[in-house]
Amino acid sequence: MKRGVVSFRMAVTVLMLLVVSLVLCGCTSKSSSSDGSKESSQSSSGARLASSMKDYAQQLLASHALEMGPEQTASVKKVISTGKVSNSEYEAAWDRYVSCVTDKGYEKPVWYTFPNGIRNQQLLSAPPDKEDDSQYVSKWLDDLRLCSNRNLDVIQDLYEAQTDNPNLYADHDEGALDCLKRKKLVAQSITLDQYREDMDKWDHRRPGEKPKMSYDMGDDNVLACIAANGISFNME
Repeated sequence: MKRGVVSFRMAVTVLMLLVVSLVLCGCTSKSSSSDGSKESSQSSSGARLASSMKDYAQQLLASHALEMGPEQTASVKKVISTGKVSNSEYEAAWDRYVSCVTDKGYEKPVWYTFPNGIRNQQLLSAPPDKEDDSQYVSKWLDDLRLCSNRNLDVIQDLYEAQTDNPNLYADHDEGALDCLKRKKLVAQSITLDQYREDMDKWDHRRPGEKPKMSYDMGDDNVLACIAANGISFNME
């Protein structure tokens, strides 16, 4: 199984950029660099997103209030009150997102669910007969982003943090390593620098190569920790 890595937050935007690049350059195949790229955080070690889930939800509500629809807003306000995203709220957010996309006449989004319950949207493609229609592709991508912002993005961020970043580390790498250590999926002695070096090996691996790493990227539980900390995997 092939796993490509892209930053999860604004994953739809990343997909948009990939598709638009293909349309503008007239390319028909992905460049090798699109298989794996990771957005590295520059946050200082130990920095937190917020002091609590309630505070984190309050921050996200304030910064994304104009983008969210009423249902997602109501869900975020519940998190501010309870400090928790329920599984049903998470599933409902995905259902709203899928309905928003399909109601606009587009193909149903596909996702992969990791053992910890985190869902990763998989790569989307414009209809073959529309791939070279820049006007159609532009509207399609704008609609996807609108549906994601309105229905899912903030709840996704909160659910990820709740699931496997309980200390609310602002640095994605630090949160992922903390998760791997708590679940005994990596040696306790592994440092943040070592974790990043290994991820860099993975991101720059050759096709078919399995670089020697301190954690097993073939283990879905490892991927689940990383997926809960800002990274989206395209599972093929």
